[in-house]
Amino acid sequence: MVDRLSSDQQKVLSRIVSRLLNLRSGTPVTHLRKSLGPRRQFLDDMIGAKVLRLVGGQYLPTLRAIEYLDDEVVRRIVQDNLSCVLVALQHLYRGGSDQYTFDFESILQEARALDPSLDGNDLLPVLLLGEELGYYYFESGIREDGDRLAVDGVTVQERIMDFTSIEEDWAHSVTEQDRKAKEATQAVPSSGPSAGALAPASVLPNPNAHGFHPEIEKVSGRLYHDGHYKQAAFEAYIRVISEVRERSGLQEDGDRLVNRAFGCEKQVPVVQFNSLRSEPEQDEQRGLMFLYKGIVFLRNSKAHSNRPFNDPQRAHDYLTLASLLTRLLEIAQFNPVK
Repeated sequence: MVDRLSSDQQKVLSRIVSRLLNLRSGTPVTHLRKSLGPRRQFLDDMIGAKVLRLVGGQYLPTLRAIEYLDDEVVRRIVQDNLSCVLVALQHLYRGGSDQYTFDFESILQEARALDPSLDGNDLLPVLLLGEELGYYYFESGIREDGDRLAVDGVTVQERIMDFTSIEEDWAHSVTEQDRKAKEATQAVPSSGPSAGALAPASVLPNPNAHGFHPEIEKVSGRLYHDGHYKQAAFEAYIRVISEVRERSGLQEDGDRLVNRAFGCEKQVPVVQFNSLRSEPEQDEQRGLMFLYKGIVFLRNSKAHSNRPFNDPQRAHDYLTLASLLTRLLEIAQFNPVK
């Protein structure tokens, strides 16, 4: 784990950021690890420090990485372009009637109405970087198009209407990544215990306090207590799915993400809850996979439905389920993505 980056890590990070901003490309994991040889461990430290994230077989920088580089010109360009993207998404969402997902060209057109100097090469890198702010997600994932990255569509969440300041959101995101990086330094490496333990005391801040998981409380707690039950549940589903993606390094979304992350049929799951040596253990793995699939389907139904949802007990139960699935990820064993 790193607190401050070494000179070698700074150089690697600068190269990864440059590839994204200038080439719209990730940095292939296998090639970079081979080129570093015995020094490759520091890439894992950089992921733990929340300056890199894995998207499929590519390394991508985080907003915290931009801070680490301490280049005011790069930071300002990224912030300005990202702010334009978020305002464009806000406009599209407000004017889209029942539409929640927008293709790349529509977003670019709306962004260029705000800043005519922008083009697709400016838009894509900040769109990828800005996903961690939680205003949108890529329902079909991030794909490779030749030697570049591409997205087919962006699904926008209701909270985009609350966006006001990129500086405020940027500072909050970097602070959250700082917190997660510090927590990771205190975590005990998982040896893949059975999910039968569910939420052991070592995972809970207070084993006698049967509240929501801190990540779920952070995104949904205030909404729930203010009576916004549908949005509270929706934000919780998004958080669970984001945790699966962040921890697994997989780039897919939705059902494909869950199948690759947890499936144990003719593959080693990326997220493994037990040894899988016996039929009961395999059944447990499958059963938990279907719980995560349920979260995906619930997210999709809430995103595209205008039906009222005014039941506080059901909302509480949904947040409890989301908390359980988030805690399970903290005791799971994570295997390399193949």
